[in-house]
Amino acid sequence: MNTLSRMLELFFNGYLHEIIAKKYKNVYCVFAGGDDLFLLGPWSEMPELAIEINTKFDEYTGHNPCITLSAAICTSSGNGHISTLAEYCEQKLDQVKKEVNSVVYPDKKGRNGIYFLDEAMRWDEFKIGKMLSRAYADVGASLIRRLGDYSRMYQDYQKSKDVDNLIFLPMFHYDMERNESTIRENKRFEDYCNTLYKLASDYRKMDKEVYFAEFSVKYALNLTKEERKHGQTAGKISK
Repeated sequence: MNTLSRMLELFFNGYLHEIIAKKYKNVYCVFAGGDDLFLLGPWSEMPELAIEINTKFDEYTGHNPCITLSAAICTSSGNGHISTLAEYCEQKLDQVKKEVNSVVYPDKKGRNGIYFLDEAMRWDEFKIGKMLSRAYADVGASLIRRLGDYSRMYQDYQKSKDVDNLIFLPMFHYDMERNESTIRENKRFEDYCNTLYKLASDYRKMDKEVYFAEFSVKYALNLTKEERKHGQTAGKISK
C-alpha cells in the first residue's frame, strides 16, 4: 500500500505538474493529492489536458483495466466563486462514477469516463469536436449544426424505438447530396459525414459515434464561438 501510494503521488504530484508546466501554462493546479485532483484553466484547453492525463496514466499503470480515471470538466462565468464551481464539479464527477447511459453502455457500471457539456461518456467517445471545429472554416456552422440535429433524432430513436424519428435518415442523405460540393472542401469532414450516415443507416444496432455526434457538434461550435461572433472564417479528476 505504501508503494502504491508513493507511485500515485509521483504521477499526480510530480509528472503531472511537468506536463502542465510545459504544455498547458494557462492551467493552474488548485489541489493534487491522494486520489483527487482539481485544476482551473481555459475551458478550451481542459479537454485536451484531460485526455493527455488519462492516456499517460493508462501507460503509467501498464494499461491495467482495474485502475482507471474519471473526470468532470465544468464551465463557469469569470465572476463565479471557486468553491461553488468545485462543488458542482464534484456532483458531476459522482455522476460519471455512479450513473451510466444504459442505452449506450448496457454493460457498463460507471467510472472510467468523463463529463463535459452536459454529457457523460467513456474516454473512447471523447474525441471528435476539434476536427469539426477545423472543418467549420470550409463548410460553415449551419451544416455542422444540422449534424447535431440528426444525431439528436438518432438518440430519440434509440431511446424510444419510435420509427418517426428515423425521418433524419432521408434528411441527412438529402443534405449531403445538396451540399456535396461544400462537403468536399474538407476531406476529413466528408469522410466523417459518410461514416456517420453509413453507421446511422444500420439503426437497429446502436452506434456510439452517431449517438455522440451531437456532443461533438456542441464542442466544435463552442470552440468557434468567438470566430463566428466576429464574422471570421477561419476540471475535476479522480482516480
